[in-house]
Amino acid sequence: MLWIAFAVQSNALLAQQSQTDLAQLQKYLRSGQYQEAEAGFRNLATRNGGSADVLDGLATALQMQGKTNEAIPVFERTLKLKRLPDAVASLAVDYCRNHQFDHADPLLKEAGAFLDDLNFAAMLGPCYLEANQPEIAVTVYERLVAAGISPRDENTANLVRSYFDLSQKALQQLIATPEAQNYAHVITEAQKDGSYDATALFPQAYRAATYLRPEMSVSDLASLLGTHSGDAALLYLLSVRAAEQAQDLFDHMQQQWPGSVPTGELIAEFKDASGDRDGAIHEYEQLQTEHPDAPAAMHFALGLLYAERLRWQDALAQYRIASPDGKGGLYITQRISECLLRTGEDKALERLLRDVVQGEDAPFWALRDYGEAEENQANASAALKYLIKASALEPADASIHYRLFQLYKELSQKDAAAREMALFHQLRTKQ
Repeated sequence: MLWIAFAVQSNALLAQQSQTDLAQLQKYLRSGQYQEAEAGFRNLATRNGGSADVLDGLATALQMQGKTNEAIPVFERTLKLKRLPDAVASLAVDYCRNHQFDHADPLLKEAGAFLDDLNFAAMLGPCYLEANQPEIAVTVYERLVAAGISPRDENTANLVRSYFDLSQKALQQLIATPEAQNYAHVITEAQKDGSYDATALFPQAYRAATYLRPEMSVSDLASLLGTHSGDAALLYLLSVRAAEQAQDLFDHMQQQWPGSVPTGELIAEFKDASGDRDGAIHEYEQLQTEHPDAPAAMHFALGLLYAERLRWQDALAQYRIASPDGKGGLYITQRISECLLRTGEDKALERLLRDVVQGEDAPFWALRDYGEAEENQANASAALKYLIKASALEPADASIHYRLFQLYKELSQKDAAAREMALFHQLRTKQ
């Protein structure tokens, strides 16, 4: 029986030591010593098999170093053990960074229960915006702005974006609703002609939907979408009122924080939304000159605009500033991959995507780009391997079938080449 007592005592000591180590590693996280925290959590996970708290700490350390793709599977393992609120929120944020919104949506719904906590609200606000849920983002940022949470200018800018996106989302729903065309027409005409009154049909809308009242705020109106989502009167009022709020708050920002990065970013975004791409690029370039320490998101936004103008080297330079190793998340990796492919940097593309394409859940774009890079280097067999995988994920992509036709032809596989050419023509005919 002595060995049993010894084992129990040893386990108790190990548990006590683990708790001590965990407390120290949490201090590392709070003080920004993320590399030390990562190493410590990895060691602790090896020793105790990986409890939910340890895995959550490891994933957080990875996330704070920008290692999104490494953090995601660790957060997923954490949540299989325990539904920790911060792990739910953090995984949702990482999915949003990767533009995997189908994965983020259920987590964002679950995280709605945490939004009374302003720390969670600040963390999740950008995710609700990116995931096209401005009706929730409006409520989040109204609370953050009202509470004076820092950075105030950035939170105010995100509230402007929330109002603007909500207005546009409601308008698109109106346009898609046949019986709402009178409301949609008033708004679109007002957008074309500043003398036209977008509020002209407000009296009609209030008569049509007696549950609506003039004193309701934008967030009050947005809260009704769950029970009256298809109501034309609600969508009309929401679109106009949200647009008014966006404009008023934007005017306030330009007076309160002239020359700030968030204000400049909004100016650039509105120019971009109005079709003035060159004006938007100029605004971002001026911001970079005035603010050398501008955030990564601004460099990324400018990179996207350069890419639209086919300025691939300029776009790549901005992406590299935003994410020096190209691995800050799958979305930025995808954008860098596109640039490398367009500039003929096939070896660099291979290094960038080598780990991504080996995964079981490798995305279509990565397999396609990697396959094309192999094809460009005359590695027909390797190119075939990855393009076949890409085609399996997106069988309706005609361009993949044409590339497969060329590869099979090069490898003298006539039947396979004929099959791919037939598929290519079939898909092109449907377009």
